[in-house]
Amino acid sequence: MSPALTAGKEVDERCYRCAAKCIEVSRNIVHIGAEIQKQAVLIGPYWFILYAIFFAILSLVFFVLENPGHVNTKQYVKDIYAGWEFIAGLKERSLAADRITNALNVSLLFPSNGKKYKQNDADDNLVASL
Repeated sequence: MSPALTAGKEVDERCYRCAAKCIEVSRNIVHIGAEIQKQAVLIGPYWFILYAIFFAILSLVFFVLENPGHVNTKQYVKDIYAGWEFIAGLKERSLAADRITNALNVSLLFPSNGKKYKQNDADDNLVASL
């Protein structure tokens, strides 16, 4: 939940628990994608996993932008980049992966030339770049 929108208001704790579970599930989806990539078992129509990882990345990005000082921000940024690498690695074989990669590149999260930022730069500058 956005601290800016909830300032001075009483918020039900269930909302925070649901948001925390959303971030946890998003990270799990990205980790599953990384494991699938590592084991090279991605065959057949894989557009579903691409879009699942895409929306997981967007959820993590929203959380990082709304909570830049959170304790786990650097871990979330690493997961964001891991998900992007998974999708970008499939863009030559999949139109969906190509479109998702382009959407992420346009959003200024990633350089448009397809090269990844150095990890330290990514950790420190993701929030500042947006």
